[in-house]
Formats: sequence, C-alpha cells, structure tokens
Amino acid sequence: MKSLYCACLLAASMLMPTQALADDLDQLRSKGEIVIGVKDSSPPFGEFNPKTKTVMGYDIDMGVAVAKRMGLKPVFKTVETGNRVQLLLDRKIDLIMASLGKTPDVAKQVDLSYGYFMNQTKALALKGVIRSYDDYYTVSIGVTAGGPLEKLMRKQFPSAELVTAPDKPELTAMLTSGKVQSIVAAEALLISIWNELPNKQRYEMPDYPINVNPIAIGMRKGETKLRTAINRALTEIEDSGEAERIYERWFGANTATPIPRTFRINRY
Repeated sequence: MKSLYCACLLAASMLMPTQALADDLDQLRSKGEIVIGVKDSSPPFGEFNPKTKTVMGYDIDMGVAVAKRMGLKPVFKTVETGNRVQLLLDRKIDLIMASLGKTPDVAKQVDLSYGYFMNQTKALALKGVIRSYDDYYTVSIGVTAGGPLEKLMRKQFPSAELVTAPDKPELTAMLTSGKVQSIVAAEALLISIWNELPNKQRYEMPDYPINVNPIAIGMRKGETKLRTAINRALTEIEDSGEAERIYERWFGANTATPIPRTFRINRY
C-alpha cells in the first residue's frame, strides 16, 4: 500500500510541473509579444487617435518602453475600469496599464509593479459646492463604475449621492447636463475634462484630494519572474531619464495637463 501511495505521488508530480512551474514571462518570451490592456478614453493616459486609428498616451509610451527593455513587442488592447482585472484573469491580456491604483484591495486580485505615476484623486465641481471635505457627503458625485474609486467613495463617504458612469465621456456628460454637481477622478483626467468644457469658468477643482496613491502595472498573481523583469525595466527607464521625458511629453508645462513630477518610479 505504501509503495502504491508513493507511486501515485510520483505520477502526480510528473503531471504537474509544466503547469505549476510555468511562468508568464517564459511564455511571453516564446511568443515574442505582450498584450497590454490600456484605456482609450482617459487622456492623457490613453486616448484613441482617429487620424492614426491607434491609442496614444502616457500609459502607451510607458508600455512601449517596458516591452522594449524586456525584448518583447507590445500589443495594446482597450479595457475599461470594470473589466480590466477580469480580462487579465481570463488571459485576454497579459498586463494592465490602465490607471490601476496600487491599493490593498487591488493587490488582493493581482500582483503589482513599482508605481510609475503618482495619482491624486480630486473633484471637478460647480463653483462653490465643495468648500470642505464634509461637502462630499451632501453633493451629487459622478464616479467611474466598477473600480476601486467607486468602492473608496462608498466607504469613505457612505451617505454621498453617487452616480456611476462607464468612462470619461459619460462622466463629462453627467457634469455638463447637471445630472451631478461634481465628478471625481484622477487629477490629470479631470484637468483634461475641464479644458474641454465650453463654459469651464463655471467649474473648479477644490484643493481637497480624496486619495493619493501610485499607479502600477498589474499582472496575474504569483508571477514573480514577470514582476521582477517589469520592475527592472521600470528602474532602467527611470535611471536613463526616459521616464522623465515621457512624463514631460504628457504632463509637462506646455501640455494640456501640466502637473509637476515629484516622484521617482522605483521608490513606491
């Protein structure tokens, strides 16, 4: 009986290694490409360019730089806040580079790289409606559906009137139509929305940040080799000065979303 038990264990161990020890990095290198989930309606992180019929933005440029240092061809696939993690888990994409906050809740679902952007979550509101943090409890607020920010708002301001929308165009429409008095999102996205409003003088961005956290690259759980390779690539991009050049391209003083760079990638 003992010898039969050992034989069964041996047979089982012979069947498991290829799956148990397989690593996404090895598979990606054998294919020579990596599929990266990005947003196409969240400038300046990712936006569809009708002239080139491609997605462009900070996340895309960073994705190209990371893939290049890993010796892989980047392939970009558009995702939304509500489906990005599931697409990763279903292996429809290999990485998430789509405004993925480095939070404890997100870390329960996916593994995360170093932060490659430092994000402040703020509100864009009708002038005068948000004069303190207490006002978040009483004004109507638009928020992207299905993501960590919606969960954070419901937890942090449980009595707030929240209205959800899939992405940037719907958030903008809710604000301009008067459906909500304010919208909350990443500071850079709000600046982009604000700049596009025909009557932008009616609105303001109060200096009451809701949250400050790094934006990171997401990958499937347990992919230690892949995470190490990505963090190494991010460190090289930072140390070479390329990260700062990419940042200036999308957030520099002469852009539509000027935000001073106050972080280094390999510190968060």
